[in-house]
Amino acid sequence: MKLTCDIAMDLVDIYTNGGASPITQSAVEEHLKTCPACREYYNDYKAIGICKKAEKDTPHFRIEASGVDEAFINESVSRISKRLRTRRTVSTVCGIATALIGVSALLYDLINDYKKSSK
Repeated sequence: MKLTCDIAMDLVDIYTNGGASPITQSAVEEHLKTCPACREYYNDYKAIGICKKAEKDTPHFRIEASGVDEAFINESVSRISKRLRTRRTVSTVCGIATALIGVSALLYDLINDYKKSSK
């Protein structure tokens, strides 16, 4: 399978983190053997440490913006990451609460049916 540079660069995260299928993995390796630009891109990707072993607050993407303060970008990404973590936590808690209410209603109904049938 022959990949274009755009596709090879899109697969950088999956390939470097070991999530690619064997066919995709071999296609990327074949492309990297013949394309120095993509090989450099993959090496840069590994060098900035965005693989599975990355720190918790390390963004999983690369921002390239000319004229924008890097501290501002890092602060913005950090704020967005924090909001997403908060939303995920709230969603999980709401899901658990809903499940508990459902189980409680079911148990209440079963207990009432048992009491009626035992009279």
